[in-house]
Amino acid sequence: MLLRSIYSGILPVLLGSVLATGCDAPKDDTKAKAGDKVKADDKGKADDKGKADAKVDAKAADEAKAADDAKAADEAKAADDAKAADEAKAADDAKAADAAAADANADDAKADTPEQKAPPKAEPKASPKTPPKAEPKAEPKAEPKAPAGPAIDAKAVYLKKCKACHGVSGKADTKLGEKHEIEDWTKPGWKAKWSQAKVVEIITNGKSGTKMKAFKTKLTPEEIEAVAKYSRKLGK
Repeated sequence: MLLRSIYSGILPVLLGSVLATGCDAPKDDTKAKAGDKVKADDKGKADDKGKADAKVDAKAADEAKAADDAKAADEAKAADDAKAADEAKAADDAKAADAAAADANADDAKADTPEQKAPPKAEPKASPKTPPKAEPKAEPKAEPKAPAGPAIDAKAVYLKKCKACHGVSGKADTKLGEKHEIEDWTKPGWKAKWSQAKVVEIITNGKSGTKMKAFKTKLTPEEIEAVAKYSRKLGK
């Protein structure tokens, strides 16, 4: 009886302890698993945020690089346009200079070409059988004056020889005139400064220290006189 009472008292205690231990263990595992899940979720969110920030930074870097490339392209295009404009102006100046040189060379070649003279006609020989009759002496006649040559078109000579540098109106508003800083004849006081004789001298022998060359081998004295008068008419 005593043993039965002891077993009856101890058995419930042992069963209660076992049951308590068995019920508490699952609760602890559940809490651990829940904590691990929260940690995993936090880590995943942090990773997603890092990736998003990296994408934003990469996009900003690409946009900055594209802006720099566009700016560099615009600067290169502006430099190319400026270079092309300078080359076109230089080509125009060279073309005008070549045209003036070609005219001068053509005039030189024309001046150097000797005029072809007709061969002298053979005089008829007198027959030895018949002596020539003495011709009566004629009174010497005054030789007729040579007819005056055609009038010189001073404007035409000026446009052919002078326009490339001095311009149509004498303002020197041409590419060669601007390049060599040629004087503007239309400014008041120019005509008083340059007399007819002085202009003739410069056209004939050129002007030292400038690109003005001598025309004494390219124009006749009459043409030089005429173009000098025409030039002074353009001035003021």
